[in-house]
Amino acid sequence: MDIDSFWELIEECRRRAQGPDERLAWLRGALSQRSMAEIVQFQVRLDEVTHEAFTWDLWGSCGSDLRRLVFG
Repeated sequence: MDIDSFWELIEECRRRAQGPDERLAWLRGALSQRSMAEIVQFQVRLDEVTHEAFTWDLWGSCGSDLRRLVFG
């Protein structure tokens, strides 16, 4: 799964499902219809974009309550 296919799947999930629980269920169902290789590649892409997003700038912009919740 290339990065464009990853984002297309994420966008389709956002269009079809509301809220985190419904989106997670939808995504599980959509991924269960794909090959194991595609599922693994989805996880690889998710790890990549998550790693890129979790920067100190992002954490610095979140509220102090969230920082306390995460870091104690």
